[in-house]
Amino acid sequence: MRSLSLWALLMCLLTVTSSLASSHEKPPLETSEIEDMEEGEDSRGEDDDELSETTEDRFDKDMSNMLARANHYHM
Repeated sequence: MRSLSLWALLMCLLTVTSSLASSHEKPPLETSEIEDMEEGEDSRGEDDDELSETTEDRFDKDMSNMLARANHYHM
C-alpha cells in the first residue's frame, strides 16, 4: 500500500513538473520571423560570432581553472 502511494505521489510530481516545463516553452518560429533574421544571427537576434567568442572565452577560463586545480592537487 505504501508503494502505491509513493507511486501516486511520483506521478503527480511528474505531471506538475511537465506542465510547468511546457508552459515555459517558446513557440516555434514562424516563417516570416525566420526570413526577417539577418544572416549570422540566432533566433534572439544576437550575432553568432559574439556568442561563439563568449563560449570560447568561457571554455578557456574553465579549462585553466581545471588545470590549476589539478596542478594544486598533484603537488
